[in-house]
Amino acid sequence: MIGAGTALTMAPRPVADLPSPSKPQTPTPIVKAEPSPLLSTGEAMAFIEPHEGRRKQVYPDSQGIPTIGVGFNLKRADAPQRLRELGHDYQKILNGTDQLNDQEINQLLKLDVKSALFNANSFLPFQDQPKDVQLILTDMAFNLGAKGLNKFVEFQKALKIRDYSKAAKEMINSQWYNQVGNRSKKLVRMMKNITSIRGPS
Repeated sequence: MIGAGTALTMAPRPVADLPSPSKPQTPTPIVKAEPSPLLSTGEAMAFIEPHEGRRKQVYPDSQGIPTIGVGFNLKRADAPQRLRELGHDYQKILNGTDQLNDQEINQLLKLDVKSALFNANSFLPFQDQPKDVQLILTDMAFNLGAKGLNKFVEFQKALKIRDYSKAAKEMINSQWYNQVGNRSKKLVRMMKNITSIRGPS
C-alpha cells in the first residue's frame, strides 16, 4: 500500500507516431505521342510489288498499256531514256524481243517508289499519320501518279482530320476503286481497320 504523500513515479506513455509531413507530389510529365515511323523505300517496294507483279518481258496491264518489271509503264515519256540508261533498246523491250533481269527491274522500281513516296508525302505529310496510311498513299501514288492522287480532294480532307472511316468511303466512291480489282479492296480494308483501332480524333 502506498502511503499518502508518497510521490508516484509514472512510466512515460508512448507517444503515437505522428504522420510525417506529406512530400510534395512530383508532377507527372506530359509525354507527347511519338509520330509514326516514316515509311522506308524498302518497305514501300515490298508492299507494292505483290499488287503489280514482276515480269521480265513486256505485258499489257489491266488498261492494256504495255508494261514491264514491276508496273513500269512503257508508254510514259521517260521510258526510252530510263531503258537506255540500263543499256537496253527501247523498241526491242517494247516488242518483246529483249527483256530485263531482276537487278534492272529493282533499279526501275526503286526510283519509281522514291517518286511515289515523295508524291504521297506531298499529298499528306507522313509524320502525323499511321504507317498503314503511309503505305496506302504510297501505293496509290505509284498506281495513279501525283496528278491522279491529287484528284482525291475529299479523301485528303478526311485524312487531315484522321477520319479514316470517311477516307475509306471516299476511296470506294471513285473510278479507281473499280479499275484496279482486288488491290483497291485490300487498301480500303486497311483503311477501315485503322478506323476501328484509332477512330477519328
